[in-house]
Amino acid sequence: LLTGRPPFQADNPLDTLMQVLQREPVPPRQLNAAVPRDLETICLKCLEKEPSKRYGSAQKLVADLGRFLDGQPIVARPTTTWERTLKWARRRPAVAALLLIGTVTAIGLPLLLAGWLHDAELRAKAVEDLDVAARDLQSARDQTAKEQKLVQDAQTNLEKANENFKTVFRAADKNLQTVIKEVEIQKQKAKDTELRATGILLTAHSVAVRPDNPGLALNLAVEGASATATRWQIMLF
Repeated sequence: LLTGRPPFQADNPLDTLMQVLQREPVPPRQLNAAVPRDLETICLKCLEKEPSKRYGSAQKLVADLGRFLDGQPIVARPTTTWERTLKWARRRPAVAALLLIGTVTAIGLPLLLAGWLHDAELRAKAVEDLDVAARDLQSARDQTAKEQKLVQDAQTNLEKANENFKTVFRAADKNLQTVIKEVEIQKQKAKDTELRATGILLTAHSVAVRPDNPGLALNLAVEGASATATRWQIMLF
């Protein structure tokens, strides 16, 4: 009455029965757009395959039709997309399983590949960071080795300078001791020369004073030389 054709239509009664068992009825508004949406909802509720989803009694159907005619909200609710999808999956489980696997593969495979790619990038970044850290460590080791070499060279040069200083100091001290000894020798020679000269002068003077007594002159000369030697010792020491 609403669409001009039955909800299930096939070439023979067997195919019609298979449609009743396996297919959902065609919504009336797809066949006749003038059919009100609430009336379409009431009709589809009457055609539900599960008895629990139909009206519980004819009185409830009449009451819902009365509410529709009076312009009041009806009790029946249109089937949601999720419910239609679930019904279709129950009627065709094999096809639904294949579609589900295909959907999961289409969505999950790119995500899985993206995850693998991200992990690969992280591993590559970690390897790169490790290489950089290894190069920095080797550079630090090389710099430390250079600094240690400089310290060792400086210490070696300091030891050589210390040895050279000791050698020069010993040589200078030896030369100084030699000079001191030479000065002492020269002083002693000068003293001896002066003593001899003084003795000669005293002898000559004594002879001149006592020409008649050479023995006395000699004694005077010896005493004068002894006095002169004593004076030199006092002056030197």
